[in-house]
Amino acid sequence: CSKEEEQLTPPKLRSKRARFADAVHNSTAEVQPARSVWDLIVFGFELEMLKLHMRVLHPVVAGFLVTEASIRFQTAKSKPTLLSDGLSAGTLPPYMREKTAVRVLGSDVAESRCKGRVLIGGSQGGVRKRYSGRCFQQQQRLATLEMFLERAGPDDLAVVSDVDEIARPEVLSSLASCHPYSQGAGPMEEGGGLLLSARQFKFGVHCDTGYVWYEGPKVYAARFLRREQRQRPWTAQGFD
Repeated sequence: CSKEEEQLTPPKLRSKRARFADAVHNSTAEVQPARSVWDLIVFGFELEMLKLHMRVLHPVVAGFLVTEASIRFQTAKSKPTLLSDGLSAGTLPPYMREKTAVRVLGSDVAESRCKGRVLIGGSQGGVRKRYSGRCFQQQQRLATLEMFLERAGPDDLAVVSDVDEIARPEVLSSLASCHPYSQGAGPMEEGGGLLLSARQFKFGVHCDTGYVWYEGPKVYAARFLRREQRQRPWTAQGFD
């Protein structure tokens, strides 16, 4: 656990640094037993990338909580539910079937939550509704949070990422074992979460471009998410 501390970057806001330092100081022992890690995924159509994502993280997560779109993000037109159909048919590999829960979101969500009123032709023009793909993805993300809170134990962790953002398994294993509550809350419980940096690969895992993205997968503690939920319920915009 002490090795993990060395890789943590303090918050940029000075007002949060003292609380962060105290939380790190109280997180040197290991949790027994280790808490569970849940992978929260928003899915559209990138099935091959999802296979890689799940194959890499299957050994270290308790489950994959996936919200699958039955419409296209850009146009809201209907599309096949590739993951759900594959799970039902049993055509996907075991590492995708064994730990995966799926909730499908479709046109009903797009129609009821993701159409704003837009003026056309000035004050004399008509009014039409315009679909927002960004809004729909936010609704998917919020649905993964709901799935997590339905299942997670008080000490569990949620990894929030896109399909093509894959956390390192060894990092998740370390986070599952460190930051006990018996000696004080860890950084994720006090500060809201951790941002994992991500490296960029192109054309395959053999080709690391050297570019580092410092706002990659996010890791949240269930204790923090539930505390915030009690104070003010999460919204699609707030959890995105």
